Amino acid sequence: MLQYLQNNLVDEIAARGDKRISDPSVMAGAFISEVARNGHAIAAGCDLPPAIQLLVNAGLDLNEIDPSATFAETMDLLIFHKRLRIVAEANGLPLQELKRTVTRSRLPVIVVEESMRAHAHDQPERKGSELNDIHLLCLAPYADVTYVDKRTLESVRRAREKDVVFAKLIGHVSKAASCDEISAALTEL
Repeated sequence: MLQYLQNNLVDEIAARGDKRISDPSVMAGAFISEVARNGHAIAAGCDLPPAIQLLVNAGLDLNEIDPSATFAETMDLLIFHKRLRIVAEANGLPLQELKRTVTRSRLPVIVVEESMRAHAHDQPERKGSELNDIHLLCLAPYADVTYVDKRTLESVRRAREKDVVFAKLIGHVSKAASCDEISAALTEL
């Protein structure tokens, strides 16, 4: 099964990945090897089902795992908690208290990322610049204007139409043909 998943991942990277990835099989192999290592970390004879044990090993507490949640929802929660752990460690905050008080819907970065993931155009090729633009958009709630490329601007337009919270949060987003155009616009502010 892992080989099947790896072959599919190689095909996906080759067809839609950043063309600067010279060997999709190396990248896919490294990812699947990590998945296999995590699978081997499941303790034999544990009372928990393997899927639950994988989630616990990844960092979720048993009380945080919702059996009715989708795989995507569970992964979103796991990523969010990993971010909270980084914040807690960097600032000397108690992780459990942070988990009780900070929800995903209260963080602008999460609202922006999830809305863009849900409503952005599915691009035929996933270039690294989309990731940069999404990260740049996470600063838009705090800026007067945020400049992105035309594909990202169209995705922002779509997300504004479909997500009220995103629309209120995002601020002014625009595109520019060059850095000179951005400099000229900034001098007018």
